Amino acid sequence: MSSLPTGMVTFLFTDIERSVSHWERDPEAMRSKLSVHDRLVRESVASRGGAVFKSLGDGMCAAFESVPPAVNAAVSIQRRLRENAVLADLRVRMAIHAGEVEERDGDYLGPPVNRVARLLTATHGGQTIVSGAARDACGGQVGAGVELIDLGEHRLRDLARPSRVYQVVHPDLPSEFPPLASLDRVLHNLPIRLTRFVGRERELAELDEAIEESRLVSLTGVGGSGKTRLALQAAADRVEEHPGGVWFVDLAPLEDPRNVWRAVASAVGVREDEPGPLPDQVIERLSGEPTLVLLDNCEHVIEEAAAVADRLLRSGSAIRVVATSREPLGVPGEVVWPVVPLSHPTGGESTVEEVADHDAVELFLDRARLAAPRFEMTDETAPAVAEVCRRLDGIPLAVELAAARARTLPVAEIARRLDDRLSLLIGGGRTALPRHRTLRAAIDWSHELLDLEERAVFRRLAVFVGGWTLDAAERVVPDPVPDPAGEEDEEPDGRAAPRIDREAVLDLLSRLVDKSLVHLEEVDGEPRYGFVETIREYARERLVDAGAARDALRRRHLDWCVELAVDLYGRPDQVQRDPEDRQQTTTRVVDREIDNLRAALRRCVESGEGIDSMVRILHGTDDYWTANGMATEGAEWVRRALEIGPESDLRRFQGLTTMTYMLGAIGEFDEGTEYGDRALALARGLESDEHLLEALAVASRVRFIGGRIDEAVSLAEEGLALARGSGANWRAGILFLMLLGEWYRAEGRFDEARAMYEDGIRKAEEFGFRGWLRMGLFNLGQALLELGEVERALGSYRRSYALGSSSRLALNRYLPVLGTAQALAARAEHERATRLFAAVERGLEERGMPFDVYEPVGRPLRDRAVAACRDAI
Repeated sequence: MSSLPTGMVTFLFTDIERSVSHWERDPEAMRSKLSVHDRLVRESVASRGGAVFKSLGDGMCAAFESVPPAVNAAVSIQRRLRENAVLADLRVRMAIHAGEVEERDGDYLGPPVNRVARLLTATHGGQTIVSGAARDACGGQVGAGVELIDLGEHRLRDLARPSRVYQVVHPDLPSEFPPLASLDRVLHNLPIRLTRFVGRERELAELDEAIEESRLVSLTGVGGSGKTRLALQAAADRVEEHPGGVWFVDLAPLEDPRNVWRAVASAVGVREDEPGPLPDQVIERLSGEPTLVLLDNCEHVIEEAAAVADRLLRSGSAIRVVATSREPLGVPGEVVWPVVPLSHPTGGESTVEEVADHDAVELFLDRARLAAPRFEMTDETAPAVAEVCRRLDGIPLAVELAAARARTLPVAEIARRLDDRLSLLIGGGRTALPRHRTLRAAIDWSHELLDLEERAVFRRLAVFVGGWTLDAAERVVPDPVPDPAGEEDEEPDGRAAPRIDREAVLDLLSRLVDKSLVHLEEVDGEPRYGFVETIREYARERLVDAGAARDALRRRHLDWCVELAVDLYGRPDQVQRDPEDRQQTTTRVVDREIDNLRAALRRCVESGEGIDSMVRILHGTDDYWTANGMATEGAEWVRRALEIGPESDLRRFQGLTTMTYMLGAIGEFDEGTEYGDRALALARGLESDEHLLEALAVASRVRFIGGRIDEAVSLAEEGLALARGSGANWRAGILFLMLLGEWYRAEGRFDEARAMYEDGIRKAEEFGFRGWLRMGLFNLGQALLELGEVERALGSYRRSYALGSSSRLALNRYLPVLGTAQALAARAEHERATRLFAAVERGLEERGMPFDVYEPVGRPLRDRAVAACRDAI
C-alpha cells in the first residue's frame, strides 16, 4: 500500500469483453486463461512503475504516477495478449484517466475513479481509450510509436457533460473499432447532470438486478432522498440492454393527471397530430426492441401514472418501466424498491479516516467544494462534518443544501445551526424544482398530497420520540371519547380536523409508510415505526400549529408512558414476577422506549405538571436505570420530581423508595439512608403492609451495602417478621432472608446462615423467583463450604450455575463459577480451580469490574482458596 501513488494519479482499468460467455462455454479453460491474463497484466504494469491495487470481476485496476507509463503498459498488455496463443480469443478493453484522488487502505476515493470506470463501459474489446484530462496532463506525448487519435466529445454514463476522448494507436495493434458505446450512440433522452453521482454503488447493483428481473420497479422514498438521481443513473447503466431506447418522462410539472400520456408521448417523440389515440401511438413507437421508460415524480398524478404503467406493461414484454414516487403505484407485478438515506456517521467518529467512509460525507464534501473550491476536511473539522450528515439523516437533498452553506459559514457553525434545520437549509439552485430549493419545500410537497386524516395522524405521531409500536399509536393517536372541551384538533387553516378512531390507526399508519413519511422496521421480532429526525421536526412544527390539541396529545402520551411503566413493575392484583425476569423484560422494553420516557419526564419537569405520573414512570422502571449503569440519571429525574412535589403521599412514597434504591446503586449510601428513612416514616403512616415491606427492603439494603450492618439487620428482622405474618410481598421477604444470611455468615454463624439461605431457596422455588433461587444456591454453597461440607457446596454451586442467566450483571454470571473454584481448591484439585479463578478474574476485568469487590462477605474464603492454589502450584 505504501508504494501506491497519491495526489494526482493516472488510472488504467481493464476488462475482458463478453467474459460471461467464455465462462459459460468452458469454465476450466477460462480459469486457466484468466490466470495467464492476470500474470501478464501485473508484469506489464509493474515493469512500467505502476501498481495493481484491485481486481474487479475479470478486470484489473492499476495506478501510475503519470500518463505515459500507463499508456505504454496498456500497449504492452494488448500486444502480449495478441501474441499469446492461449489468450488470442480474449478481447480486453482498457481506459485511462488522471485526476486528484485520496488513497486509503490500498484503494482510492474520488471522482476520477468513477470517471475511468464509466469510460471503460464505452470501450470495445481490443481498444484502449484515454480521457481528455489524461491527454492534457501529458500534452499528448506518450512515447515513441504511440499516437492519441481524437474521437471527439462523448457523453458517458455518469450523465455529466460531454468530454473529449482519445484512442491509443500503435502499429502492432488494430485501430478500427465501432463507435464508442457512449450515450451519444444510443436512443435516449437522459438529461445532463451538472453534478456528479456520488456513492450508492451497492444500491445501484441491487437496483440493476431488480430491473433485470422485474418489468416494473418503483423507487419510493421521502422527498429529497435521491430517487430521481438513482433512477437516472440506473437507467444510464442499462442503455446497452435497451436498444429500443431509454426514455425519461418527468411528471413533476404536470398539474392535470390527464396529461401523463402527453408527457410520455413527448418524451419518446410522438406528435399529437398523428392519427390514432395517443396511447396507441406511444405503444406502437415503443414496440419491437427492448425499451425502458422512466416515469419520474408520479406521486401527485399517482392514479393516472399507474394506469399508464399498466397499459405499457400489458402491451408487450419488450417494455420495462421504472417509476419514482413517494408511494407505490399499486400495479400488479410491481416491485417496490425503497430508497433509503445515504450511509452516514452514527456518532463518535472523529478523524478524517473514520468520517470519510460514508456516502453522505462524500456527497457533502463534493458539493461543499463546488460552493467553496478550497474547502477541505481535516481532523479538526471532521467531527462537525460527521455531525451535519448524522443530524440530516443522510438525506441527499438536506446534505446538499447544507453543503451549499459552506460558501458563507464554517462547517462547525452549520452543525450548530441545525437545531433549526428547516430554516437553515434554504438555497437550492434557481433552476431546481421549487420543492427542491429548500428542505421544508420538499417535505411540504409530500405533506400536501396527504388527505386530512393522514395529515392528522402524521402530526400526532410527532409526540413520539425514537419511534413507536402499533399498540402505542393506537393508545395515543385516536381522539379521546368523549373529547375534552376546547381541545379538539384542527387544521392550520382553522378547519376542524377529522376524528380519528382507534380502529383506523393501522390503516392510516400503513398509508403513511407507503408514502415514505414513516418507516417500518422489525425490532426484537416486532414491528416498530418511526420518523427520520428531519421528518419528525417537520411533523412537530405541524403539531404546534394544531393549537390546544397538542397539550391533550402530550397528556395521552404521558398516560401511555405511565401504563407502560406500571405494567413493567407489576400491578398489585397481579402474581408477583421473578425480579430477574422483570429486570430483563424492563431492560428489553425500555431500551426501545427510553427516548419516549425521557421526553415525557422532561415535559413534566418543564411544565411542573403531571409529577405524580413522572414518579410512577420512574418507580416502574427503577430496575432499568440501576441495571444499565444509568442510576445517576435516574436519581436526578427522581430528585427533580420530589423537589416539585408529588400531590399524593403514595407518589411521594414511591419517589422516596426509588431514590433510595438508585442512590444505593451509585454508592451514595449516606444520602440513600436519609431518603430511606423518609420513605420508612411515610410508609408507617400509610397503614399498608405492602408499602412498609418495600420501605424496609430499600432502607435495610442501602444500610447493609453502606456498612451500617447492625441497623440493616434490625430493619431486616422487622421486615422478615412482617413478611411471615402477612404473607405479602415475598419478593421483599426473600431479600430479608438473604441479607440476614449474609450477616450471620459475616459473624461466623454458618449454621444460622445456612438456615436463612435454605428458607430463601424454598420461598424462591415456591414463587418461581429464578434470580433469587440462583443467588440463594450460591450463598448456601458459601455457608456449606465454611462448614466443611465440600460436596454439598459443590452441588449447590452447580445448581446455581445450571439455572443460567441472561442478566447484564456480571455478578450473576460469575459467582457460581467462583464458588466452584473454591470447592475444587478444597478438594485439592488446584489446577482446575486455578483455571476457574483466572476465568472469573478475566471475565470481570473485561467488563471493568475489579475481581476483589465481589462477594465481600466471602472474601476470606476466596482468599484462602487462592492461596492454597498458589502454594500447590
